[in-house]
Amino acid sequence: MQLVDDGMGGEAVPVVVSRLPPRPDRVVEGSAWDWSDDAADWVLLPTLDGLRARRWAALREQRNDLEVSPLRVDGMLFDVDERAVARIGLALKEAELTPGWSEPWTLADDSISTITAPVLMRVLLALAARGRRLHRAGRALRQQLAEATTAADIEAVTWPEETTDADA
Repeated sequence: MQLVDDGMGGEAVPVVVSRLPPRPDRVVEGSAWDWSDDAADWVLLPTLDGLRARRWAALREQRNDLEVSPLRVDGMLFDVDERAVARIGLALKEAELTPGWSEPWTLADDSISTITAPVLMRVLLALAARGRRLHRAGRALRQQLAEATTAADIEAVTWPEETTDADA
C-alpha cells in the first residue's frame, strides 16, 4: 500500500499499487499472454484464431479417418485404406485382361467372398462419392469455424452424424 496525493489539496489517500512482473515476450502462434490472478502469473491462453486452427486440425483428422473407414458395398464391408485401394486397382487391371474374372476377396470383417470386377468398380465409385461428400461437409464446417465468435461456438462445430455410409 502506498500513500498518494489526491491531487485536490487534501490528504494523501492509501492506494494499493500492484506491480505485475513483465509480460513474457515469447510469441506463441494462436495464443496470447494474459494475467491470471489465480495463478499470480502470466498464462498463455488460446486466441479465437488459435482455437479455430486447433479445432480445424481435429476435424480434418476425423475427416481423414472417415475417408478410409471400411465401406459397405453390396452388403460386403471393404477395406478402403491406401493399400486396399491399390489392390482393388490392380485387380481391376487384371480383370480387364481376364474375361469372366472373379476372385476370393478378404473383406474388412475378415470374411471371404468371391467378388467380380463390377463389384470392385462399385467400391471405387462409392469411395469417390464418400470423398466428395466428406470434403463438401468439411468446407461447410470450416465456414462455421470462420463465423464462430466465441470459444463455445468453435467447440460446438462437429461432424454431422450423417457421415456414415449407407449400403452403396
